[in-house]
Amino acid sequence: MTEPVTFRSITCAELMTMKFPPIAPLPDRAPTWVELIQVEPRLVEVEAMALRLHPRASQDDWPRAWSDVKAAFMPLVGWEAEQYGLRHSAAYDVAYDHLLNAFETGKT
Repeated sequence: MTEPVTFRSITCAELMTMKFPPIAPLPDRAPTWVELIQVEPRLVEVEAMALRLHPRASQDDWPRAWSDVKAAFMPLVGWEAEQYGLRHSAAYDVAYDHLLNAFETGKT
């Protein structure tokens, strides 16, 4: 018979040292949008979504529509990215800025 697993609380200090999921180191320079879509082609679909929602998002509907776009790209870039190489804030910032501009202006 095996010993039961004992669970314990962790301290704030221990929690602060953990990274979930592991974050990639920041690159020497911010990637371009083209470089992001070369690594993660599904971003092109999110861009198309942002462009498609642009003319239809009224003032009242704008927050929900942008929320849909943001929910679509968050698993692709930034700390929650599926691909390790895109798990950094620079990738998130570039994608966020590009997609928000596409959503607001209807242009890329």
